[in-house]
Amino acid sequence: MVDGAVAKCGVRSEAMKSLDISMHYNYELWLTHYLFHLDQIETMTNLGDVTQISNMELSELVPEGEAYTAAQ
Repeated sequence: MVDGAVAKCGVRSEAMKSLDISMHYNYELWLTHYLFHLDQIETMTNLGDVTQISNMELSELVPEGEAYTAAQ
């Protein structure tokens, strides 16, 4: 039983090989999303009280917010 499990280590099946592109894409997508939010949280933490910031300064710090407010 152990020999069978050891024989499978390091050997990738065709099913796993076919998932390679999808798994790499999903990893990159998740990482980009995670890092964007991490950067956004760090920015908001360093800002302090956002009610004391002018709209122009806030639009420079959070440029994606401008596209959101323009759509409304």
